[in-house]
Amino acid sequence: MIKFHARKPVRDFLNKVTEPPYSLPIDEHNQCFESILERYEESTNKERQNFLCTDVFDLLRAFIEEDKAINRKDPKDTHRYSASEISLMLSGLIAAANQYGVRLPESEIKRYEKVDFGICSFAQFVRDIYQPIEPIQAKKEIAPIPANDINQQAAPADTSKPATDGGNTPPPPENDDDPNNIFNACIIDEYRQHAKTIRKGLEVALKGKQTAYIVKTFAACCLEPHAILKKCPTYKEAQEINNQTIGISQGYNARKREIFEKDDNGIYTEPKESFWNDESVFVQQIVKQLKPIFGMLGIKIKGI
Repeated sequence: MIKFHARKPVRDFLNKVTEPPYSLPIDEHNQCFESILERYEESTNKERQNFLCTDVFDLLRAFIEEDKAINRKDPKDTHRYSASEISLMLSGLIAAANQYGVRLPESEIKRYEKVDFGICSFAQFVRDIYQPIEPIQAKKEIAPIPANDINQQAAPADTSKPATDGGNTPPPPENDDDPNNIFNACIIDEYRQHAKTIRKGLEVALKGKQTAYIVKTFAACCLEPHAILKKCPTYKEAQEINNQTIGISQGYNARKREIFEKDDNGIYTEPKESFWNDESVFVQQIVKQLKPIFGMLGIKIKGI
């Protein structure tokens, strides 16, 4: 039970994720998010900013407590799940408030310069959210790339490069230190020669993340115009990338079924439309965090 004061919807969310089962289904997480955001929709910008400063402070305080309590030697420590749920709520709330035209003031952001938020300080994390991002289109809205365009992608004089390379010349093939790695089967053929870069990049991006975040990241990697994966990895394939926090196979497969559609062969190849509709802001944040991988592959997304 959360012992400090917070707005009721924030407190309700924190109580849910700091008690069993510690990790929420997508729909329940979204319900909590909508409850927290409800007052923002009914308020003035000044009130929204006050709500945002208070809610972020309370959520971040809970995140710090959970993060400090993690047993780093135990990949299934429940505090990992709680911290991950809270970090997702923080990023979603800040991004959603930004869409209302409300941001944390710089004086507030500076308070968090030394607060560790995983890959960077929380202050830097907030500033990254506030950087302009061009909306990413769902996969079904992108026209297929003709095969002859793909084959000619590396040609310097080619003007019909696919949208994913941003006009950059793709990097030369690399020597894969593990060419038989089963995760390679998930990589789009066009990028298979860079399997090592993709595997290592995802390993870094998913370090310390829980199952729900991992599956959502794989879904984001299947969306055009930055698709590098052609299917959701099976549980065994996913373990090649992150075998410490991915949890048990039942949990992973349940998340996969929530997010992905099956093709005619029973393979989970394409994220559901509901995933894009419900998680578009979150997808944009994942894409931003995967920027180093995309840059190494010659993929450039405007605005990131």
